[in-house]
Amino acid sequence: MLDLEFNYSHAHHNFELGLPLESCLRHFFRPYFPLRYGFATGYIVDEEERISNQTDWIIYDAQNFSPLMAKILGTEGNEWIPFDAVYGTVEVKRTLTTSALREAVRQIAKTRELKRKPTTLLDVTPHFRLPKNLLNVHPDVMFNEKCNWMYSGVYAYSEGDFTDPAVLCALIEELSHEFKIADLPDFFAIHGRYIIYRESLGTPTNCF
Repeated sequence: MLDLEFNYSHAHHNFELGLPLESCLRHFFRPYFPLRYGFATGYIVDEEERISNQTDWIIYDAQNFSPLMAKILGTEGNEWIPFDAVYGTVEVKRTLTTSALREAVRQIAKTRELKRKPTTLLDVTPHFRLPKNLLNVHPDVMFNEKCNWMYSGVYAYSEGDFTDPAVLCALIEELSHEFKIADLPDFFAIHGRYIIYRESLGTPTNCF
């Protein structure tokens, strides 16, 4: 189905430009997400007004947040999204070369450095926190575990330097010594070929 989407879009004839491919992917996945999820491309801004690099695909809470700055009249363009609203990001590559992959990992690691308000299971929405005394739990029970991790990944239309998944796994192992494990992408997807994903946070690269 995604191949059909590509074949009937201008992205199929203009893949050397990143925007058509990114737009095509968002258009394809939009019907499979509830309307509470917004799709955008642009920049992420945290509570200290620090700004990410340009991000290919931002998935955010469109029900409780709106863009700080929006694209005009429905045209394609960059939006500015508050970091507290962001569920995840995807870096989109036409061809996954080694340099493109390293660039995507650096982009995601930089975005993860932004600060956001920790959300626990008691935070039903950004505007409502469930009082603990309403729950049938022991008074000493704490709800301190952060549960609003940002989920990020890398998607490539063609495998480029990584026709063999083992080669990509080897590079992930190398990157784990350059970046914090928690800052690495949660998945690497090659269109129609394979996907490598993280099983848990805080463990070495055998979690992929």
